[in-house]
Amino acid sequence: MSTCKNSLTNYFKKRNITDNVEEANQVVTQSNPVEEIEVLHTKRLKPNELTDSTTLTTNNTSASTSMIRSTTTSSTLSSPDERDPCHGPAKAKVYILLGPFQPKTNFPTVNGRHFRAEWYNTYPWLEYSLELNRAFCFPCRLRNERKNENPFTITGFHQWKNGTLRLNDHQAASWHKESFAIWKITLQNYNNNTDVLKLINQQHSKQATENRVYLRELIRTAHFLTRQGVSFRGHRENVGSKNRGNFLELLELRSNDNEIIKKKKEEIQFTDYKIQNELIDLMSKQVLNRILREIQQAKYFSIMIDETTDISKLGQVSLVVRYTDDQFKVHERFMGFARTTEMTGEALFNLLLEWLKKLNLDVKNIVAQSYDGASAMRGEYKGVAARLKQIAPCGIYIHCNGHILNLCLVDVSTRVSSIRNNFGIVSSLYNLIENSAKRHAIFEEIQEEAGLQSLTIKQMSDTRWTCRWDCLKVVLIRYPQIISTLQLIEAPESHLLLHSMESFDFVFHLFIMSEIYLLTNILSKYLQSSQISISQALKQVKMTVDTLKSLRNETEFERFYSKALQMCEENEIDPPKVQRKKKVPARLGGGDKDSTDLNIKDHYRINTYYAVLDTIITSIENRFDENMIHDILLMEKLFLTKELLNENELKQLSKQYSLSYDDIRGEQRLYKTKLTTSSPATLPEIKSFILDNHLNVGLPVMNKLFKILWTIPVNTCECERSFSTLRRIKTYLRSTTGEDRLSGLALLNIEREAEIDYDEIIKEFVSAKCTRKIVF
Repeated sequence: MSTCKNSLTNYFKKRNITDNVEEANQVVTQSNPVEEIEVLHTKRLKPNELTDSTTLTTNNTSASTSMIRSTTTSSTLSSPDERDPCHGPAKAKVYILLGPFQPKTNFPTVNGRHFRAEWYNTYPWLEYSLELNRAFCFPCRLRNERKNENPFTITGFHQWKNGTLRLNDHQAASWHKESFAIWKITLQNYNNNTDVLKLINQQHSKQATENRVYLRELIRTAHFLTRQGVSFRGHRENVGSKNRGNFLELLELRSNDNEIIKKKKEEIQFTDYKIQNELIDLMSKQVLNRILREIQQAKYFSIMIDETTDISKLGQVSLVVRYTDDQFKVHERFMGFARTTEMTGEALFNLLLEWLKKLNLDVKNIVAQSYDGASAMRGEYKGVAARLKQIAPCGIYIHCNGHILNLCLVDVSTRVSSIRNNFGIVSSLYNLIENSAKRHAIFEEIQEEAGLQSLTIKQMSDTRWTCRWDCLKVVLIRYPQIISTLQLIEAPESHLLLHSMESFDFVFHLFIMSEIYLLTNILSKYLQSSQISISQALKQVKMTVDTLKSLRNETEFERFYSKALQMCEENEIDPPKVQRKKKVPARLGGGDKDSTDLNIKDHYRINTYYAVLDTIITSIENRFDENMIHDILLMEKLFLTKELLNENELKQLSKQYSLSYDDIRGEQRLYKTKLTTSSPATLPEIKSFILDNHLNVGLPVMNKLFKILWTIPVNTCECERSFSTLRRIKTYLRSTTGEDRLSGLALLNIEREAEIDYDEIIKEFVSAKCTRKIVF
């Protein structure tokens, strides 16, 4: 009777789930402040870290939902065994979103009793352990603070005979009602986005996203400045400064149209010079690594280095690498600047080896090296070329063809006395007019009065390859205006220059040197190209020499002589006169120094015109013979002619580049068979011929040789161009720029067409420091 009475009492004590929720709504749901502080310190933690460090609140507080965030990922990937209540209360926090573990299976029978699956519907909080054959209360196990409720939280309930009674008793307990309400309200808060941690996490994710957008704009701004080659920083960058530098001023300008920049540049800034250096370094490394991957794929490469002195009087060495891709496209890439204190062959060689090691480039894959011809570079025993040849036998030395031509032009301007005197006059003319604003204004005004475009006289230089032609061109086409300017200038030098220029001798030399430097200027520009081969360069040199030889005849001399007489007549200059014969001193025997009797015309033809042409032709032929290398000639013979290379020639190529002799011999015959009499005869045409017929795949050894032939450099002009970039970047106002920053700025400016993966830069920048992971 007592049993029935207790059952009826327990029955009427049974409450509906909705009543439990309504009762629970009266419970205070604010999170513990201490817990919220802990949550702020555990932002963006991994799911297991968050779960281990978070517990449910007990004193009339809402259930902490810090484990909910981890549940969204881990619960969907968990196996059923991990949710089994046998693992204890801690696992309940991990799978709070999935709720009770309610497997449906054939439950084991003990003493004629077993767990009933329909209890899941009657008691939605109930869960079952397959491992222990016991029942648990999921909300109470989740809360785990009542020690006297161990059967439903720790040990499990297994008295199936009184199952309904005990389950009703537990459901009616106030402790269970609170736990159940806390669990349901936690789920409701999460689903309604009113969960405290979820709101904090959403706010942090929003801020992190905005910060990353701001960081991307910082990178874009820095990339723009590097491409333009302008400075970043100002003299003073404090808030009160009127000019805080291009970087900060550009951000300020962009903030007028970009709310993210306007907001974040005051909150998190990240505009310090150290940040700028880091962004420049990350972008330059990304570009450099991309170039290095291309070099590794090409395998064979050539090196070119040159040195100069910057505005700070520091020695700077520029390294350029030349390689050919699978489509035979030639690339010459700037790798950076390195500071050096010595310009000796040993110091530059050690610097080069260390540089290549840092770039992870194998010196054995070097097929050529090209320098400017200085003794430290090309020295026969102690130069860089000789030292590198010892460890890289394939690295043949190529004297820069641009520098060779420049040396030829220097020869003709120094060895022929009349040419040397005329260039001295032109240099003095530049110093007199262009070094004075007043005198330049007179020259400019005279040109305007004549209705001519205003031109300036160019400065002569032994290192600027095209300056001679530019200077002679201006003097030739503005000769009358220059004479008028000298007549108006009141200076002693002007009278001397006027006397020298108003002579047939000066005018005649001006005509012939303008013609010679016009032809050599065309050759100079061609030799500066990076897309030509050594054989193409030598063919262009030969064509120029042949053209100069064609000028050495009476007809061409008459043409120049007539032009000079015509200009003298137009400018009222006296015709040429026979020069007074020089006498030999009596103590030396006396008599005339020049015993030949030549009229004035023959004198200019033999002693001036022919002498100048002979000097320049001989100099070009002798100096360019240096680059007539036997291995290059063999490869050209292999690809450009139908003639088969003999056994010794094939063995020389196979030994030089470590290739199979049998493969070269066999592939040569296949190539020559395909190469008909109507086949192309130049290397650019051969390039298309090989690609169109897929010979680069069918003849792999020949393909390697052809890539090597194109990899051999013609000049070091890319190094010279990098020095032009150096002068634009490291100016008087930026003379203290560090070496790493300078090299990065130069690389990004020269490789301005290279794409930058901003997302990758952001990833590397954020991962560099742990504190940035919180901000970004």
